[in-house]
Amino acid sequence: PEALGLFAFNYRGFASSGQSDVTSLDGTPFALRTRLDVNQVGFDFGTLPYSFAPHWDISGRIGVALADVFFDNRAVSALQTLYASNNFYGAGPHGRIDVRRHIGLLPGLDLFGRGDLTILVGQIHQRFREGDLQFDGSTMNGAFVERRTQTVPVFNLQAGLSYTPPSLSNWRFSAGYEFEQWWSVGQMPVSDSRGQFNTNGVFLRAAVNF
Repeated sequence: PEALGLFAFNYRGFASSGQSDVTSLDGTPFALRTRLDVNQVGFDFGTLPYSFAPHWDISGRIGVALADVFFDNRAVSALQTLYASNNFYGAGPHGRIDVRRHIGLLPGLDLFGRGDLTILVGQIHQRFREGDLQFDGSTMNGAFVERRTQTVPVFNLQAGLSYTPPSLSNWRFSAGYEFEQWWSVGQMPVSDSRGQFNTNGVFLRAAVNF
């Protein structure tokens, strides 16, 4: 029954990569390639919208999330190859609040905002490799690995407009702005780098309930 709420299973992911030419501090030119890959799944229990004031609705979700975040850098010059990678995988609690304000100018038109917080606890696994070309044509290689247990907070914020056509009540179209921040994905005690990153931009979304 609707009064008991809902269960939701979610998957989301994105990937990004880039290439550029860079110069080291001693003037050596390198070809640099970077990659970022994020995968996240969640299982939540959610409440249906509750009208806490005229024209205002609120709903929420609480559950667990699992995530895997991988990024690396590979720099290649005529005499040297440098590689560094960071892989974080963890799980933890997840919560979300949705607030909606009905606009009377057009039936089905709403303002909405969403706040989403996840606290992940897991393992950071970092790899570093270096290959140097020797005068005799051979290559000398070196590598080392670091591991650490780390807590990674993730915050997501969305805001915008949504519209549900009166004749298609199970459809909802929305547009707005989204910002997301990941903290301490690559933090190690001996380094000032924390490996945090954020994404932001506009979105268009169509959803159907059945």
